[in-house]
Amino acid sequence: MTLKLIPLKRSVDQKGKLRIIAGVWRRHQLSIAPVPGLRPTTDRLREVLFSWLGLSGCEGLCVLDLFSGTGALGLEAASRGAKQVTFVENHPQVCAQLHSNITLLSQKWQPQYGQQPVFTLIRNTAEAVLAQRMGTYDLIFLDPPFGSHHLDACLAKLPTCLKPGGLVYVEWGEPLPTCRSLLAQRFGHHSAEVLKYKRVGGVHAHLVQVSTVDPLSS
Repeated sequence: MTLKLIPLKRSVDQKGKLRIIAGVWRRHQLSIAPVPGLRPTTDRLREVLFSWLGLSGCEGLCVLDLFSGTGALGLEAASRGAKQVTFVENHPQVCAQLHSNITLLSQKWQPQYGQQPVFTLIRNTAEAVLAQRMGTYDLIFLDPPFGSHHLDACLAKLPTCLKPGGLVYVEWGEPLPTCRSLLAQRFGHHSAEVLKYKRVGGVHAHLVQVSTVDPLSS
């Protein structure tokens, strides 16, 4: 597996461990950085998300994992066939642990798995990376700290980083608007639709499709 490091959450099977649910790394357990406030995506929510995407939903995709934390979403996508995953994490200790876990998984890659995915790990803020438009993606994971300003700061920048027909998975502490016009405002006046929604405890999970063409400029 190729890993490019650019200087610039969690399901816990046992304390301090992240478990890959399915794919080529199924049941592999990885260490979690002991950082207060780290909120990895649970097993249940990952199962919901990837069931939404379907059995071959990640095959060959280019994925952007913003606010990566433990990398639970991006690593799960790679295990299920994503060809490229870009992680964005700004906390130095969390970023170092994620780098270590990616390296560990790369050593476990087997030829029978097929083409090795390319991983990029960027230590920077999500907003800065989106502003730089460092690529376009089929699927973007957005899981910012609940109650922070980061959600709206990122939403309006996402359409320029999406490929046509691209999807955004959002975890937030409250539901996004179901009204298309209100949701479009959150995405900077781009057309957007919540395709799937589920609440698990205090987490609201959304799968959103966003038009990459701004209706104001068309």
